[in-house]
Amino acid sequence: MTSVRLTLRNTTTQPLSCVKVGGQRLEAGMEMQPFNQITLGAEQTQTVNIYIDFGGKTQPASFDLSTDKGTYPVTLPPPAGELVVPLRMDSEVWGRLAGGLKGMHEHKLTLDRAPEGG
Repeated sequence: MTSVRLTLRNTTTQPLSCVKVGGQRLEAGMEMQPFNQITLGAEQTQTVNIYIDFGGKTQPASFDLSTDKGTYPVTLPPPAGELVVPLRMDSEVWGRLAGGLKGMHEHKLTLDRAPEGG
């Protein structure tokens, strides 16, 4: 899961209560662990963490931020590092997978051996 730090700021002179993650609109295979409900005093700032498993998807996680004053839509795209994970494999598997990547960005070239002493 990717840890996402949100800084929530109440810019009004009235407190906001029941601040929480409301409805979640996640793609199949995605998961989210929301933060616990908080209260933001007038002109107060608080940092919270949510945890999102993007499930290898390139689609953003969408959810609502709810308060006693209303509901606000939030969309968080996955960070590029979340979509790439290390994978151990032997040379046979590597050769098979690399062979499947041939395409329009493939370049081949033959280099002549450098002359002796040159």
